[in-house]
Amino acid sequence: MATYFAGDFKNSLFTGAAWQSDEVMIFVPHADDEINLTGATIANLCAHHIHTRLVYFTNSDDTGENFRRSREAVTAARVLGLDIHHDLILLGYCNNYRGEAGARHFYNLPDDFVQTSSTGRQETTGLPELPEFCYAETGLHQTYTKAHLRQDIAAVILKYKPNMIFAVDFDRHQDHRALSLIFEEAVASILRTPGNTYQPEIYKGFAYNGSYLGRRDFYQDLNLAGELQAQGDFSNDLRFDTDWPPYLWQQRLRLPVPVSCLSRTMRSSLIYEALQQHFSQGIIHNAKRVINSDQIFWRRRTDSLSYQAQVTVSSGDGAVLNDFKLADCPDVYAKPAAFTGTWIPAADDTQKTARLTLAQPAILARLVLHGNVDPDSRVEKVRLTLSNGFTTTLGPLPAGAQAYIYDLPSKVSVNWVELRLEATSGMAAGLNEVELYTAAAAPSLLQFLKIMVNDTFAYDWWLQPGTAKVDLSLYTYGCCSDGAQIFAPGQAATPTFIWELSSVGSCSLHGTTLELGDNFEQATVKVSLAANPHIYDQVIIRHVNQLQLAHLKLAQAADQLSHRGEHIAKSSWSKWISKN
Repeated sequence: MATYFAGDFKNSLFTGAAWQSDEVMIFVPHADDEINLTGATIANLCAHHIHTRLVYFTNSDDTGENFRRSREAVTAARVLGLDIHHDLILLGYCNNYRGEAGARHFYNLPDDFVQTSSTGRQETTGLPELPEFCYAETGLHQTYTKAHLRQDIAAVILKYKPNMIFAVDFDRHQDHRALSLIFEEAVASILRTPGNTYQPEIYKGFAYNGSYLGRRDFYQDLNLAGELQAQGDFSNDLRFDTDWPPYLWQQRLRLPVPVSCLSRTMRSSLIYEALQQHFSQGIIHNAKRVINSDQIFWRRRTDSLSYQAQVTVSSGDGAVLNDFKLADCPDVYAKPAAFTGTWIPAADDTQKTARLTLAQPAILARLVLHGNVDPDSRVEKVRLTLSNGFTTTLGPLPAGAQAYIYDLPSKVSVNWVELRLEATSGMAAGLNEVELYTAAAAPSLLQFLKIMVNDTFAYDWWLQPGTAKVDLSLYTYGCCSDGAQIFAPGQAATPTFIWELSSVGSCSLHGTTLELGDNFEQATVKVSLAANPHIYDQVIIRHVNQLQLAHLKLAQAADQLSHRGEHIAKSSWSKWISKN
């Protein structure tokens, strides 16, 4: 039995006519982050012939390596399936920049502050064969400023108007933090343009925690593990569920990965081959962390009416209430990070109100409030008043700027929404963002089912000898509810889903429990959505014997030995290159 995943397992994600005319864009800070954040997703999109563009914020010229990292990015992108002449975009800015006296990152400096990289450059650069975006569009290089980077991000989005965008989020790396926030500023500039109707699906995720700084769990089981929640030293702040306080781990989107990225030996995975291309970074040493059975993201809706609304406040900075940023950071180098971006009325303000006047009357269905991040400060009570006279009290808001969701009981047209802070605790209590929706749920191009075993995505699932039964659970996204929903073992045995079973050897499916007979060899299990059979998942479940297990252990031992040898050789080579 081969160590790679085999058999007729398949999933309907990225199939169907709806995807053929859609375009996906991915934003990452550095060369190699494309793999950490979206490597398997890029491979999956390319395998289904979905047009995908990969955008790099930086050119890594501060390393003085003659753009080695950018050239490595080109070869890695080719491995993942991208057309490097049409699908690769370099913005060409420097990275890891500390600013004056090494004190501050450029994100925390004025918009027009011109950066100088460690190699002395002050202007964007690309490759001779692949000029940076601004030069390709205008024939001019941009100076290294925060404002220019924000403008270029918005420009590349508006040029291609992708239906779906994946982007790096706020994790432990200062550049990831800065570029996540600048990306959100660029998106806000689009969404707040008067009359804007372009509202892409946006998904953000961590390039470090869960991936590059995930757990070394590749060999922990017979089956490939999914991304696990960050813990201990790899967490930005243990007080919060994730590195970005507004996100809850249980609300994450989990995307399946394609067959090319699935294996029980690292070196036979496409992800490993892509990691190999980033020679200068020696990133293959983290392959045990990066290769997983899923990829993790959180959705950011762009259809809030707040972005087109006029915001007026009784005091404080009301502009933060519709800036698309759930929080801000005064020092992206600080660990743990501190957070700002909060509307806090003045202490002597007796009104403490914010009013959002809509661009035109609308029927509201859902209100989402994000309070401040500081867990020691909280908005306890908010008075909501609508222009039609409706009023109610909301709260308390959760800590960490996590979403407080209120679905309006009656759907009537309103002109404005007013929020009054009636009770707060702590010194930093306030609101970070207000979202107003005409629909509680946002439709998504991502609609899929995924069979799970032990909370892990199943593909070609191996069972230890003697296993008598397997409890199946079901993960759904976009097709049964708003966002993700997990059906525990037994819960998916409803008319909503159609379960099918074929097998070699005796077995039977009782609800969602697969009971195995003495002569069981393997089963094919398929589940589809009754209302739309084109949405489905199919997995293989098989017994392995002691001989097959021994073969696997030998193959994995050889795999680890080869991996270790390659890592040592590349590390030695890189040190020699840097000295010579």
